[in-house]
Amino acid sequence: MRTVFCFLLVVIICSASNSQFVKLHGQLKVKGATLVDAKGKEVVLHGMSFGWHNWWPRFYNEGAVHELATKWNCTVIRAAMGVEPDSGYLKSPDRSITLMKNVIDACIKENVYVIIDWHDHNIHQKEAVDFFSRISKEYGKYAHVIYEIYNE
Repeated sequence: MRTVFCFLLVVIICSASNSQFVKLHGQLKVKGATLVDAKGKEVVLHGMSFGWHNWWPRFYNEGAVHELATKWNCTVIRAAMGVEPDSGYLKSPDRSITLMKNVIDACIKENVYVIIDWHDHNIHQKEAVDFFSRISKEYGKYAHVIYEIYNE
């Protein structure tokens, strides 16, 4: 009985600390080749990447983020913005932003980091600047947000 109690206590403590991951570590930065937290302590993130929002929009919601944060113990979730394909940012910017914000807001609520990935096969600099300007105005104050300004 004592072993079971100890095991459950460890599971609860680990789950509770994971759910407060951003609160524990704050703003991240790179120091040399190491990711460190606001206090300079080395941090390792564990997580998942969603596929492009335009091909798998069904995952861009609070429930999927909650599942990854609480049951998979993710400390970071990557929201991949499909820029060029059908239903991507270039053709559907408002829908794209809505889906990305669903994930960003849910990650903030779950206290995990979120990587906002501009996933583009060609350079669409004006559109990228417009997108990140808009997103950073709304979310720049949150330590949760990591910007991946160009992928591919």
